[in-house]
Amino acid sequence: MTLVTLQRLAPASPDASTCGLCDAPIGGTTQDDLLVGQPGTAEVRAVICTRCGDAVVRLVEVCGSQMNVLIKGDAPRKRPAPKTTELEETRHRLSREAESLGRSA
Repeated sequence: MTLVTLQRLAPASPDASTCGLCDAPIGGTTQDDLLVGQPGTAEVRAVICTRCGDAVVRLVEVCGSQMNVLIKGDAPRKRPAPKTTELEETRHRLSREAESLGRSA
């Protein structure tokens, strides 16, 4: 099972301009991060607005933290993959490595 961690009020990500869940603009505002993976090795999968973060918290309060989610009905909409430059990819990789080092220190 995949572990997803919601990091509330995460440090602002300069590369995030819209919420990874609802597409609301979030540049320069308070953000939450969805981290995927085991603690210490988790990576940011999506930067989300605090409103979506609140919705995730309420879902866990209603269902409990041990849950599986199955989506039925319409297929999820496909988003075009964001175009990233080599510089942006390097910046993301270095940021993840710095976070890991910061947590282990």
